[in-house]
Amino acid sequence: MDSKRRPVPKALRLRGNKKNGGQEGHVGRTLEPVEEPDHIEVHVADRCTVCGATLEDVEADDYQKRQVF
Repeated sequence: MDSKRRPVPKALRLRGNKKNGGQEGHVGRTLEPVEEPDHIEVHVADRCTVCGATLEDVEADDYQKRQVF
């Protein structure tokens, strides 16, 4: 008997010819942000995450906006 065995395949499905993700010609749908959200939360950074210095007297030069559903 042969001591080397073939590894058991993880999936029994055969590999297809399509690429991952949305296929060519597929009409996508995007959930757009609302004009007036129900609730707004402002998160202010009060200390530098690298050196720990206070940021109270520093004016913000950038911001990020996110919408959670």
